Amino acid sequence: MRSDYSVIVEIAGLKPPTTCDLTPAALDAIWAAIRFLPMPRPQHQFLERYLTGPCAERNITGYLAANPHLVIPVAGYELRIRWATPEEDPA
Repeated sequence: MRSDYSVIVEIAGLKPPTTCDLTPAALDAIWAAIRFLPMPRPQHQFLERYLTGPCAERNITGYLAANPHLVIPVAGYELRIRWATPEEDPA
């Protein structure tokens, strides 16, 4: 697992790639960007829990430890999250 938590977040076709730390505040911001997109209620509930629930940061970190990219289809768009490389890290 990585010791730093900088990620690149993109909503393809809606928001450009952005580098941020993987924190609860960042996950809340991602949820705020997609929460009003048209999607089925079960998907809405899943994404709300996945991005803002008590284990959200741990789940995404764990997924990214095993896979290079997290891609979630959202209302005709794709939410993409991946680790930031040292060149992309703003710190």
